[in-house]
Amino acid sequence: MAMVGTGSGITRAVLCPVPDVPTPAGLVEALGRGPGRRVLCPVPDVVGLRELPVVPGFLAGLEAAGWVAVRAPTYMHRSTSAKAQRQLRITGASNRHPTVPVGQ
Repeated sequence: MAMVGTGSGITRAVLCPVPDVPTPAGLVEALGRGPGRRVLCPVPDVVGLRELPVVPGFLAGLEAAGWVAVRAPTYMHRSTSAKAQRQLRITGASNRHPTVPVGQ
């Protein structure tokens, strides 16, 4: 794992882990154990669609490693058209990456 940080003369540095494997599980591994420590997780607020398992899996991985994952919805992920929402429900695409462009 590499660490990216800033500090130039500043007494406190901000270090960000860079996982060897660029996946949510890789980031959990790069963070290591966090017994009772809180970690802010900026994630999408999913509206009108079933949430893909990536975010819940990431949060569960953090908690399994002892972190207290604080979910912070930072942007909205939603379909803007009723047609796209119907297609996602009919095809079951909500269980994988959607193939229907948002807004069409």
